Amino acid sequence: MGIKKILVPLSGRHDPGDPASLDAPAQQSAVKLARRLDALAEVLCVISPASPEAAGWISWMPNYGMESVLDAIEKQGRIRRRNARKSYDALVAPEVRAGGLRAAFVEREGDIGRTVGAVGRLADLIVVANSQTRWEQPFRPILDAALRETARPVFVAPPVAPETVGDNVTIAWNDSVEASRALAGALPLLQKARSVTVLTCREEGQSSERADPEAVVAYLELHGVKAKSAAFQASHRHVAREIIDAALAQGSDLLVLGSVIHSRAHSLIYGSLTEEVLKAPRLSALLVP
Repeated sequence: MGIKKILVPLSGRHDPGDPASLDAPAQQSAVKLARRLDALAEVLCVISPASPEAAGWISWMPNYGMESVLDAIEKQGRIRRRNARKSYDALVAPEVRAGGLRAAFVEREGDIGRTVGAVGRLADLIVVANSQTRWEQPFRPILDAALRETARPVFVAPPVAPETVGDNVTIAWNDSVEASRALAGALPLLQKARSVTVLTCREEGQSSERADPEAVVAYLELHGVKAKSAAFQASHRHVAREIIDAALAQGSDLLVLGSVIHSRAHSLIYGSLTEEVLKAPRLSALLVP
């Protein structure tokens, strides 16, 4: 199945000096992907209304304190909505007017997680920005919803959008179920890439290598993808970091990996490689849950 619809959920958060900055990498990457794949880019702004249940507490708060809280929530919603639209008008709308790009700005009202999940389930790819600002820690609401609620591949753009997206792709392969799902989810992008590398690594102290990169290369060839394999040995303590180093050494602008997710109370805990990609982003990543 090809990628015909790309969803870009916006945070609407901003750097006071540059209101479009935090959402810019996601939209810029989505524009490149939409052009490459001839897909529709749907930019989503989710407005979270004040909870109706909270309104019932107004009379119980001294000096109408809850009413002030609800007003503040509504005000922040208006700010986020204005910032999201401003960001879209600056980064995506001009590309549409220039031709060759199909895009739309849509608004939904509701809980961010549930709304991103519902809309994302009817998209083929979700593009988010990897912001390291405090507001996303520790919950990463948009990213968590995209990975947990949609069952769709999630493209994570680094804080500074790269010049190219998907030209030179590295697949982190370890013969796991997660890696297999990632391989399948990435096929439309791999078929458009100029170069594809199947990367395997063996940790120090391992006596055998389970993953067979040549089998992956042969499989990709059946799908019209000409790939090569590469392997290296990594230290036990820095496997995730060294995989990213190896991908960058290949000149990659995209790393494809399966995402292991463990739910823990209100947050999600990811596998070590996914956490490294999110914690210290140095290139774009395609995460497939």
